[in-house]
Amino acid sequence: MIENRNKKVNMHEGITVKVLLDSGVIGMFMDRKMAKKYSFKMTRLERPLKVKNVDRTENSRENITY
Repeated sequence: MIENRNKKVNMHEGITVKVLLDSGVIGMFMDRKMAKKYSFKMTRLERPLKVKNVDRTENSRENITY
């Protein structure tokens, strides 16, 4: 785990949190509860992103919608 500073888009404020890095990741995502807790602006995606597990099976939890 390392500390990472996350800046809110179009704002001069941010938060510092501990993050787990994955060198094979294809995107950066944040838990919805954390986004709400720190008042990050959330915009609904036109098409939800399907989440796949490491073994390429579809994740049984919800898709990414924001």
